[in-house]
Amino acid sequence: MLSIHNVPLSVAKNELRGLPWIFSNQVCHLEDSLLTKERTSLVRITDLNRIGIYNKSALISVRLLPELFAAKLMDKNEIEEAEFTRIVDEHFRAVRRNKISTFPFTRNQCFRWIHGDADGMPGIVVDDYVQFTTLQCSCAAAEFLLQHVIEALKLHDERPILERSSGQARAMEGLAERTRWIRGKVEQVSISFVGLELKFEPLRAQKTGLFLDQRRNLEFLTGFLSHKGIQPKSMLDICSYAGAWSSAGASAGIESFTLIDADAQALSMARSNIIQNSPNAQARGSDLEIELRHGDLFEELSKLKSENRLWDVVVADPPAFAKNKKHLLEASRAYARLAKLAARVSAPNGVLVLCSCSKNMDAQNFWDIAVRNLASEWILIHRGEQSPDHTVGTTQAASEYLKCLFFQKRSFAT
Repeated sequence: MLSIHNVPLSVAKNELRGLPWIFSNQVCHLEDSLLTKERTSLVRITDLNRIGIYNKSALISVRLLPELFAAKLMDKNEIEEAEFTRIVDEHFRAVRRNKISTFPFTRNQCFRWIHGDADGMPGIVVDDYVQFTTLQCSCAAAEFLLQHVIEALKLHDERPILERSSGQARAMEGLAERTRWIRGKVEQVSISFVGLELKFEPLRAQKTGLFLDQRRNLEFLTGFLSHKGIQPKSMLDICSYAGAWSSAGASAGIESFTLIDADAQALSMARSNIIQNSPNAQARGSDLEIELRHGDLFEELSKLKSENRLWDVVVADPPAFAKNKKHLLEASRAYARLAKLAARVSAPNGVLVLCSCSKNMDAQNFWDIAVRNLASEWILIHRGEQSPDHTVGTTQAASEYLKCLFFQKRSFAT
């Protein structure tokens, strides 16, 4: 049985500006005797007519749940665990119906089913990989929801379920990392993504598996490189992981690749994915040149610069440098250094793709850093975006986190 307690606001409700959470200085706190051992509880915020998850130990004290929960729970002081699970399941099914009806790529392809607060499930991410489902739990409120989320996924179908709960957000709330198969097991999967066939090992993957947020950007790169007037021959993939960017380049006809990553196993998987997606390799046996460089991205880039090597396409898609706002200055310097080094190994008329998945780095700041470190011959050819299944809430600026800039180094030499 779950208890539901009243939590009054300590500020005027108009100060909350429609945000999906309430900070610790904006509520009147509950006594510890009313809370679980994790100091959490379901709560009723009468002033907002909303139900939320309260955590006394966190800076964000209340994470609000969708209006569906208020419609069913505002007049209750407790609820059976199974009934709460049914509400979670109802919400999950509604989000899925909406995404499948709105985005054609969700049919028989992998996509993000639940994107945290923006999809009404605080701290919960669920990705559908067709063959299995993976979830991530990033805060104490998500831990409160976790078992109900698991049971809702079990009600939906019988596919394997993998939990990969890790990252800075969990560490900030004192939560240990956790990776486990909840139901079933899959050693390796091959999925269809933006016209590519990509393999990865779920237990050894980064985040929830693949970076599905780059869907639109991979589509743009493939289309651009396939244009008859471009005809690139070489590609440098910085922080390549499983090689999605390089696989897109291979599908467009590139045959020479250099990949940099700190994960040796991911580099090996990337090689396989490049070969799998190259029409030339499939037709004639592998004619590809694939150089794998295992190490720190800045050290490897500096070595490549000292060798005076140039590439027609350079993609820099690093992990988040700005883990929190305290690291923003340090992250800005890292992005600046990366942009400068990547530009210096780009060939005339080459394409440079610069990415940031740091939610604390806003789009204008990232743009300013990029252009300050590119010379006058560079032009912008495209501003990318995160895949729309990674929902962006109109009141949640942090939900629009992915920045992706496409530049070309123009040369007028004949």
